[in-house]
Amino acid sequence: MFNFFLSYICCRQVGGMKMMHQIKNKNVLFSFFIILLLICIWFSRDFHLSWVEVYPNEAKVTINFLFPMVQEQLEDALEIIYESPYISKFEYQVKWLSSSVAELHIKEESVLKGQKVQLVVRELPSTIPFVTKSMTLPIQFQTPVQVVEPMGEKLIATESPFYVRFNTPMNKNKIHHYLECDGSFYIKPARFSNQEGKESEDLSCYIFTPKEPLENGRRYILSFRKGLPAQSGALLQEDYSILLQTDTKPIISGTYPTSESKWIGLYPRFTLETQTPVIGGTLKINGENIKAQLKTPYELFFLAEKVLAPQTTYTAEFQVEAVTGEKSEKKTITFTTVDLEENRIWLEVEVSKTPQVKVYQGSKLIKTMPCSLGLDEKETPLGTYYIQSKEDVYTNSKTQEGANFWLPFTEQFGFQGLIRDNYWQVKNHAPNQLGFTKTTGNIVLSDEDARWLYEKVMIHTMVILHH
Repeated sequence: MFNFFLSYICCRQVGGMKMMHQIKNKNVLFSFFIILLLICIWFSRDFHLSWVEVYPNEAKVTINFLFPMVQEQLEDALEIIYESPYISKFEYQVKWLSSSVAELHIKEESVLKGQKVQLVVRELPSTIPFVTKSMTLPIQFQTPVQVVEPMGEKLIATESPFYVRFNTPMNKNKIHHYLECDGSFYIKPARFSNQEGKESEDLSCYIFTPKEPLENGRRYILSFRKGLPAQSGALLQEDYSILLQTDTKPIISGTYPTSESKWIGLYPRFTLETQTPVIGGTLKINGENIKAQLKTPYELFFLAEKVLAPQTTYTAEFQVEAVTGEKSEKKTITFTTVDLEENRIWLEVEVSKTPQVKVYQGSKLIKTMPCSLGLDEKETPLGTYYIQSKEDVYTNSKTQEGANFWLPFTEQFGFQGLIRDNYWQVKNHAPNQLGFTKTTGNIVLSDEDARWLYEKVMIHTMVILHH
């Protein structure tokens, strides 16, 4: 009996141990399964299924995120990155086919079509805590190839580059193979800098530069043959021709100074007149290369940086440029500057933040005076002038204000004493303006300096105004 009871107890213990072992194994398996599931979820964050269907100027993108997603946040997580230098606009609509599958319809709305872009999804949250989805999908849009600029005919310079623009990025290595022209050109894509300052090529715009100067006033036919491929693989459907008309050379009809001129001031305002409209020009003189300032499309002027030396012969070389970039023949003149006699008085005005009037006798500086003058050249013109007259007083007919000791060197501008009101009292602020650019153009001196200058100079005294 005792043996039977002992056997029963032993069997119960063995059975309990087996059951405990089975339960423990199940817990281990369950824990392993949970860990494996979490690992799969974690690593599947970067996995998705997607496919792209492309139509003319639009694309349909279907994305299977593999997890149920927070659908209302998709549009905030989307971004379309493009390489074009031009602002590109894309419209898109989002449609959810299920909790994990989204369908996007994307359309190109900008002038440039057929772009290669990247559709970026950043940190789109799923309904599973701590699980987000990020991805980048390349999309190559398609569009029929067209030349958008120039249309039909273009006026060009004989040596300057011109641009040909397409509606879509082109295969730059194929342009030469599909081009016909009776002129020869170097062809390269235009370049641009993105927001990060990195330079890239604009494959929709190409610079054509003549290898040899073209003939003035002649027509050239530039043709792109059917089959010219775009970057997207689309082809030009029919031949396209551009009529290139070369410009005539602009002609310089007159200069100041004229060639062989003598007694030219030490800071002359060089001027040019042309027979046809121009947009700019250059002057080479005394080691300087000076850009023109345009007064009208037919008249330009130049101001040197330095005052010229007296009694010196200079050679000046002028050239102007038309709207197309066509340049004139260079025009060369010689002139001789004025001789500064030992006793001759002349004036130099430095137009700066602290302007001064310097009085010379020959080459010797005899007096320096602070003054106030105009804020810019429109108010105080630069160049060489001569005292036209001497008048005791000057009165502004509009304001009735004026000044003593008036020495005009143009019809509008001249030297004067302190500004006075209509009661002929010195205005309170006038003395404090000396040494600054504060007036509307006239060169204002203290009354003491203005009197001294008035008594010292004569009519036809040379006045030089320069920076």
